[in-house]
Amino acid sequence: MRQADPRFIRTQQALRAALFVLLKTQAVGDITVTALCKQAQINRRTFYLHYDNVWALFTEYEAELGRQLGHVLAGAAASPETLVGTFNRIFEANLAGFTYICRYRRQDVLLLDMAKMLTTALLTRSPQPSARQQMRAQYVANGVIALYVEWLNTPQAPPFTELSDVVLEMVRRDWGMLSA
Repeated sequence: MRQADPRFIRTQQALRAALFVLLKTQAVGDITVTALCKQAQINRRTFYLHYDNVWALFTEYEAELGRQLGHVLAGAAASPETLVGTFNRIFEANLAGFTYICRYRRQDVLLLDMAKMLTTALLTRSPQPSARQQMRAQYVANGVIALYVEWLNTPQAPPFTELSDVVLEMVRRDWGMLSA
């Protein structure tokens, strides 16, 4: 089991940390394996034992982020506060990744998946949601995701707490209608 090996985990973490340091100044496609290995303080041979190229490392991160969101959001719909708080924790913990994904237009698939997961989380309150409830949940989920993306892409964005308050207000407003 390669992934349970602590050396594998340390190497993966070092490469991911190095990737996000380099992403502050360049796009994924411009990062070389040599630069990434130098930043992570590992040799190229070790890199190639884990990944074929830099995109493979980033794609793995995106997939892991999607799995993490799906898992956490599946159990987070107890209240608007729980749902938004859970989403905010994941967002803040992965801010560098989300920033890159949203600024460089890599977001389409991941953001669609996030909206679907959020829609599903919103609909868990109703055992058999009507078409109207499904549409409302999709509307709320897409609006929430769009707000986070816009916040990331706005140079003079308001503080994150303000974004969080607006999102919570949106979800609270429609919470009752999603189960009616």
